[in-house]
Amino acid sequence: MFEVFYKIFTILGSIGLFLYGMKLMSEALQKVAGEGLRKILASMTSSSIKGVLSGLLITAIIQASSATTVMLVSFVNAGLITLTESLGVMMGATIGTTIKIWFLTLLGVKFNLTTLMLPLIALSLPLMFSKHKNRKSWGEFIIGFAILFLGIGFLINAFPDIQSDPGIYNFIAKFSTYQYQPVLMFILFGAVLTAVIQSSSATITLTIILSQKGVIPYDLAAALILGENIGTTITANLAAIVANRPAKRAAFAHTLFKFVGVLWMLPVFYPFINTIHKIVIYFAKDSALSDSYVLLLSLCLFHTVFNIINTVLHLGFINKIVKLLNIIIPNNKKREKSKLKYIDSIMFQSPGIHIEPVQKEIALYGKRMAKMFLLLQRLLLEKEELKYDKLIEKVAKYKSISDKIHKTVDAYITKVAEDNLSHHESKLISEMQHINDQMQSMCEIIVLVADEIDAKNKQKIWFTQPMRNYLGEMFEKINESFICLDEILESDYKNVDIANMFTINNSVKELKAELLEIHHKDLNDNEYTFKAGNIYMSILNNCEKISNLHFNIVSLIK
Repeated sequence: MFEVFYKIFTILGSIGLFLYGMKLMSEALQKVAGEGLRKILASMTSSSIKGVLSGLLITAIIQASSATTVMLVSFVNAGLITLTESLGVMMGATIGTTIKIWFLTLLGVKFNLTTLMLPLIALSLPLMFSKHKNRKSWGEFIIGFAILFLGIGFLINAFPDIQSDPGIYNFIAKFSTYQYQPVLMFILFGAVLTAVIQSSSATITLTIILSQKGVIPYDLAAALILGENIGTTITANLAAIVANRPAKRAAFAHTLFKFVGVLWMLPVFYPFINTIHKIVIYFAKDSALSDSYVLLLSLCLFHTVFNIINTVLHLGFINKIVKLLNIIIPNNKKREKSKLKYIDSIMFQSPGIHIEPVQKEIALYGKRMAKMFLLLQRLLLEKEELKYDKLIEKVAKYKSISDKIHKTVDAYITKVAEDNLSHHESKLISEMQHINDQMQSMCEIIVLVADEIDAKNKQKIWFTQPMRNYLGEMFEKINESFICLDEILESDYKNVDIANMFTINNSVKELKAELLEIHHKDLNDNEYTFKAGNIYMSILNNCEKISNLHFNIVSLIK
């Protein structure tokens, strides 16, 4: 009994070592690639073919199709790419991940590299302690690479050869008495196993090792690989739970793509895998390759050819797939206004990809503040009590939304800042942190003005018509300032021209100074009460503060 538990935990520990190594490798490569990943997607999603190539390239770089898929869900959620553009990339990612399986098979299974891994870890240590971020990331990559192959080595040693334990063969042989029943069962088992482990690379590597040891015959190993292709989609679907509708569609498209692939494969399964095996045997006939290694090459070729054919078959139907997804996952008519549109908790798969979504979210924050400010003029002029009360409620609602946005964006930016960012990215993140704070200050000032107007009305303090006209003139200046701010926040933060904002800010100051002189004269002439004058000047002062905040934001990102 002890030996059985020891063997089970040895296998689990080996898989854990493999997964940890894969995680280190993938994250290190994402840190090194960073901004480049987003640029690749931005430039290579204009057509389906380019999308497939970009998905293949990115997955080949970061060695994790799940990371690529979750990244795509994040991009769709953030509005950086459309659902249609994401589908081609997603298909390319399934081909890209097959490159890794070839690599692991040719090196990890065929050759025992375990003895080389410890010296490799030793060589990576100087890089790990380097202050240069890229060198440190490369150090993490090398250690991840070494740990991954140590895990493979332990996995190989954990499973006995078929000759040493014929009982396993007898157990598996029972399934071979039927044709498609065991295939369906192993497809299901592969899907469940991959969904639990959340790494198709780990489960496919495990399948290859079991096949090499003779534990699983070729056909059932191929069935496991089909199931593992479906199981790997669980990661993106879990990520999309908190995302918007387009992102949910992107995640479901991944599952649909893999599931349909398995469906068309089932009727031709045995002819297909036998043809693949014959091709490998034909090209390997003059070599000294063992039968078990020919079997491994057949599995790798099956995995690659299946994903290529499945991609080709789906490529011409992308627009129809998008229409189907829109039917399956319709738009939600009741949209939650307080929910962030461009960022969420799933977007931490790669440093550098978070910057643009934060920029978009802050630009949207600015638009919300502009709409909130428009309520002030309506509050000042509204005479009907019911409509007035609704306006007060709207201001309170905007304040609640703003508090949530500020808090969430602040936490998000803090999390992003912990990543291995470049100097340019760190500067942008710091700027956005300050802008986010300025937006919240803006909201508090607007609430303060709304409270002053409300206090004025409740205390039956009346403004003269000239006072209302002057405030209307000031409000128009601030609205103009908001428009200018929105245009700048929606830019790429490069070559920002602050001349227009400078002009508006100066005109606000000049208007306020002019109105201050008129105020002193009117107050002396008893045109209105001292209390009315205090509230009036407080509103003007707060409008100037908002204008100054706009100018500060623009100066910050110049």
